[in-house]
Amino acid sequence: MKPGCLVSFPEAVTKPKIYESFAEQKIDQRIGFVAFPALNLVVLLVAWLLGRWVDSVTTDPSVRYPTLRLAIALLPWLVNGLLLLWAAIFRRYIASGYLVFLGGLLVIGSLLGLIGAVAFFLLVPLTALAGSIGALAFLALALAGCIWFLLKVFPMLRSWWEI
Repeated sequence: MKPGCLVSFPEAVTKPKIYESFAEQKIDQRIGFVAFPALNLVVLLVAWLLGRWVDSVTTDPSVRYPTLRLAIALLPWLVNGLLLLWAAIFRRYIASGYLVFLGGLLVIGSLLGLIGAVAFFLLVPLTALAGSIGALAFLALALAGCIWFLLKVFPMLRSWWEI
């Protein structure tokens, strides 16, 4: 412990990691990739429990604790921001894996939504021409498009995951 310091942190937390191999970089990317959903599930569960606790404490409907509710709503943003900042400074490949998961969610969600929108625009003429069979054709078209897209995405994810 340094003189004058109250707390001593391990060197792994206070100095940026120097990666010696591609395998170490990939391991940290995987840690970040898995950390994003795991951390967010825990943080959302804690925020939900805190929100329920505030609701149970509040017996008077005129008292709403807006500052406390804002703090609970900002908790996931704060935790994600702090973890991402720490990872970007000290373990940059954890940060890249963290962002790959987030970016992948955004891209996959957007493209699946686009497939659904195209299938929906095809639903209108199909329903006009075929009635309720057109709605079934819409569901089949949307499902087939989503399955096709996911079959194209999984090999890309698998190749990214490999060392």
